[in-house]
Amino acid sequence: MKAWTQGSALAFRQQLRAELHAVGVFRGDTAGYWRRGIWVTALAAASWAGLVFAGDPLPCLAAGVAAYAGVQAATIAHEAGHGAIFISI
Repeated sequence: MKAWTQGSALAFRQQLRAELHAVGVFRGDTAGYWRRGIWVTALAAASWAGLVFAGDPLPCLAAGVAAYAGVQAATIAHEAGHGAIFISI
């Protein structure tokens, strides 16, 4: 197996990126992330309301839902950091 050189690795990366771009891998999903963001926000608000205002045993369930909503929000932020939300070149 031949070792990669810096030039061959760069050429491979450019070719791979062009092929992925051609099949639509890098198109953004702005509307999808808006929908996801809205339901995650609503879910987080409902779970925090359950934690504050509900009686036993609902706070345990609400805490689990709040944790799930937090992970979903972090995932959206992570994807935004990669530029996956908006159409990128």
